Amino acid sequence: MSPRTLGGADGPDADADFWRWASSRGVVAVRCESRDVAEGWRGIVATEDIERDAVVLRVPGALLMSARSMNEDTQLCDAFRAYDSSSGAMTPADKLTVHLLREASKGRDSPWHTYISRLPRAYNLLCVWTRRERAMLQDPRAITVAERARQATRMSWRRARGVLASLGMTSTDGWGTIRAWRWAHCAVSSRTVHVPFDAAGALCPVGDMFNYAPPPPPHGHVVVGTPLEGGVGEVKANEEEEEKDYADEDADAIGSGDGSWDEDSGEYVFRARRRYVAGEQIMLCYGRHTNLGLLEHYGFLLDGDEKASNPHDSIEVSLF
Repeated sequence: MSPRTLGGADGPDADADFWRWASSRGVVAVRCESRDVAEGWRGIVATEDIERDAVVLRVPGALLMSARSMNEDTQLCDAFRAYDSSSGAMTPADKLTVHLLREASKGRDSPWHTYISRLPRAYNLLCVWTRRERAMLQDPRAITVAERARQATRMSWRRARGVLASLGMTSTDGWGTIRAWRWAHCAVSSRTVHVPFDAAGALCPVGDMFNYAPPPPPHGHVVVGTPLEGGVGEVKANEEEEEKDYADEDADAIGSGDGSWDEDSGEYVFRARRRYVAGEQIMLCYGRHTNLGLLEHYGFLLDGDEKASNPHDSIEVSLF
């Protein structure tokens, strides 16, 4: 396994090859295309004006990597059945990580080779941070979160080693190493989309190129443990009202796109949740996250300038 094996293909030829591959397999981009962007390396940019709720991308279900595509791999299913309980039950995310590594190890023999070769070669999620890098977080709570993320990734690798070995992926050839596992684990954590048929989500070629924009900020803050909190029922009512406000808020103010699985068409469909003008980047909302949460699960944070700040960031303050 060479360093270039784990993603990282770049250049105009690689980009053109990827889009030819995606189009030949039924991916349809509507008035948008992939471009290099200031935020997030690559992104999806409007090529024409786009109205709110318009479909901007369709990805056929056959192209997703998920529990459904795993079930089509007899050898993989047999390995899960034989070794799943040898080091503790594997989670859906563990299995999707194995699935990605197995397809990556096949090289050009994998139907997803062009997609996998375009994945980032390295990720910045907290689980890959070194001890020195974790110490730079300074906040004890953040350091603890980073340490737990790294430990959890190693534990998931240990759960999967029997399956990896049975599939011929060992430390000798590189595919069974913790390094390879962290790469695939980070891809699964940061790039999957929600689907109703796999708790781990699904890897969605092209659809995972949308960059993130947060939803609108909460309408009010509840300070726990103070007179501002009120009774438990009052807090719950406040949270429910906040969610209702968020759902009812005019989509023009949200500033983010959205995607969902369409069972009728058998496609993952992305829609613009506000109007976009030609040349503007179409953003996807992953939900409300603090900067620490974004670092842990996606490997980035939103900086402090007004345009790219995170309205949902928080810090823990001890009063004693």
